[in-house]
Amino acid sequence: MNRSRFQCRTALLAAVSIVSVQYLACQEAVRRTYIYKTIGDLRLRADVYRTPDNIVRPALLWIHGGALIMGNRQGLDQVQADKYLSAGYTIIAIDYRLAPQAKLPQIIEDLEDAHRWVRTVGPKLFRIDPNRVAKAVVSFYGYGDITGAWYSRPDPFHNRQPSVSKEEAYRAGGSSDCRDL
Repeated sequence: MNRSRFQCRTALLAAVSIVSVQYLACQEAVRRTYIYKTIGDLRLRADVYRTPDNIVRPALLWIHGGALIMGNRQGLDQVQADKYLSAGYTIIAIDYRLAPQAKLPQIIEDLEDAHRWVRTVGPKLFRIDPNRVAKAVVSFYGYGDITGAWYSRPDPFHNRQPSVSKEEAYRAGGSSDCRDL
């Protein structure tokens, strides 16, 4: 998968059950939490932030960082949220399955399902324009192209470092599940 396709897929992206409503200080915005996708017992949630009016707004699909191994939808910075809401956007902050339990194709599937959910359910559920969903990658510290040679090929520097077993790596990352590696 090339860089632009990965960026498109990650910027894109599942089930419609209101979990909670919370009022925010920011511009009297409202946060509503929905379930956009269910996989067995796992429910993937989306927090939707918008001003309490009936205006159909453009949407910004916010995908948290965390190197695909940590983070969640609640990591949306309040300063960023204020700027996006002030600019007239409805913000949809999503969760997705994380590695190492989920592999990259599953993570991408979650992002695509979230985008599909936003475009099909969003217009009725939280009054967005499905043709105005932001498809931009704003990476503060992100990977960029995870299929590029810099990431997908051995680095000579790492060949000089002491090796760590898969089990040690998973213990350090909080998991002891080494299946499907």
